[in-house]
Amino acid sequence: MIPSGDFGWLTKIGEKTLYVYLLHGFIVQPFREFEILWYNHWYETFWFVLLSALIVILLSSRPVVALTRPLVELKWKK
Repeated sequence: MIPSGDFGWLTKIGEKTLYVYLLHGFIVQPFREFEILWYNHWYETFWFVLLSALIVILLSSRPVVALTRPLVELKWKK
């Protein structure tokens, strides 16, 4: 079931999940390449969750969406 209400900022981010899905690899791949994603303690998971949230907020921001819209949606501004 899809909710019909507006949940504020969460709805705004949810509308841009395609951008997050398609662009997050450009951020995550360097972390993998340089082996930054490894951790040794369970509490370091908190930092990865925080980093993930920041990546989502960054990639769903208005400037990033405006800049990448022609590539993601294959629509050019007239």
